[in-house]
Amino acid sequence: MKNIFSSLAIFFALILAVGSCKKNTDNSNPVNGNPGYYMRFKLNGIQTEFKSVPIAQSAYNSSDKVYVTGLLALKDSSKINQDQIDIAVTNKDPLAAGAVYKDPVKTVSGTASIPQVIITYYNSQQQSYVSMGLFSDDAGNFSSFLPDYKNLVADAKVTITSIGSNNLQGTFSGTVFKLNSGTSTYEKIPLTEGEFNLEYQH
Repeated sequence: MKNIFSSLAIFFALILAVGSCKKNTDNSNPVNGNPGYYMRFKLNGIQTEFKSVPIAQSAYNSSDKVYVTGLLALKDSSKINQDQIDIAVTNKDPLAAGAVYKDPVKTVSGTASIPQVIITYYNSQQQSYVSMGLFSDDAGNFSSFLPDYKNLVADAKVTITSIGSNNLQGTFSGTVFKLNSGTSTYEKIPLTEGEFNLEYQH
């Protein structure tokens, strides 16, 4: 499992590097037929939209025999890990229109099982909140992983609605958590009514 999480970190770093080199002028010109790329969602019920570096990339991890797709958007590309959302989708098959990926379903990667969906949200203070499929079993139980935390949920979900030659569209939702290990407490944020239209490189 350590290898796949390292791969995901590298994957998102590469997405940022590629996206940062692009000019934002392509992103906001609907007059020329470009609908504009974005990730928008309700954050604790408040409408939020990120339009900086709105990009998706898919790659095949041959050593673990899985396809990994990264979805990424920020509020400001000059502020990494701040007002940012990352979603990783991992599956045995390539990304497909109409497919639904969700917690607590797992994908076998090498000798480990990892969530089909991992959502990471970074707030304006660079604090990270993550979906709980990382810490649950296939039934969504946390007893053997986080016995001191109560009422956690693993409910991240991504639906792919359209795959174009240059863009990827879909919806998402989920609850992300910031765990406070010293006190066995947590903060949680519901992400609802999420949708994305991202520049797609695959």
